[in-house]
Amino acid sequence: EIYVHQNMLNIVRPNPRARKGKRPIVIGYTALSAHTVEVRFLLPIFDRLYRRFGDRVRFKVIGHEISERLFEGVRGIPFQFVRGHGDYSKFRALLAESDIDIGLGPLKDCEFNRCKSLIKYLEYAECGTIGVFSDLPPYRSLRDGEEAFLVRGDADAWYESVAGVVERFDDLDEMRDRAYRHAASVYQESAVEDYHSRLKDLMRRPMSEKEIDRAPREVAIFGAGSIGRYLAVLLEQLDCHVRMVVDSDPAKWGTRMMGLEVSAPDRL
Repeated sequence: EIYVHQNMLNIVRPNPRARKGKRPIVIGYTALSAHTVEVRFLLPIFDRLYRRFGDRVRFKVIGHEISERLFEGVRGIPFQFVRGHGDYSKFRALLAESDIDIGLGPLKDCEFNRCKSLIKYLEYAECGTIGVFSDLPPYRSLRDGEEAFLVRGDADAWYESVAGVVERFDDLDEMRDRAYRHAASVYQESAVEDYHSRLKDLMRRPMSEKEIDRAPREVAIFGAGSIGRYLAVLLEQLDCHVRMVVDSDPAKWGTRMMGLEVSAPDRL
């Protein structure tokens, strides 16, 4: 049985201050090497927005493992590329310090992207950033115009939507606060409770004799955070012994969790 749980983010930063009257307005995007298509989609939109709003706006892309050559054609607009971090906690700190006011999340409509999570919304909301996202399954749990703005259509639709957010920026402090509180409550407290409940149900449900014969009694945990620690305790209570802990964050390699050394994922 496979259960795909919604992404979660431990919101640790205090609710950001209102930004009414802030100038210039920073429009930004966070990218990895897999986001080349989205970056190329956004750059002409940046150019159009600058021609419309001039010094009222500037642009920023935070990128990790992405080629700076993508931005060689960016000329004549106030644009900044910031090299990101592979360490996720450092990336979140960098995003919070970046002062991005309007955060974008375009997605090409394909099967892979339809299976993504709304992690960008959570990251933006934590920083007090207004989010504008593609109207695709990862973001459709959000209320359009309440927690974020959802966009259907091509580059013209994206241009008009982001331009509308710039025009209304001074009136969106309530929305920014609503998104922060929504991310901190719905996708933190209740999501963790739901995850724990479903995990317990899966582990305690009756198994067939065939499943019992195949059931693992030694397991590895991917993720050395608070959820991983909880999972380790729960699995031990259910007679499943944790023999390995791995994490994709290099900063955690060599540290210990529940008496076990945290390793890189390639040990699996």
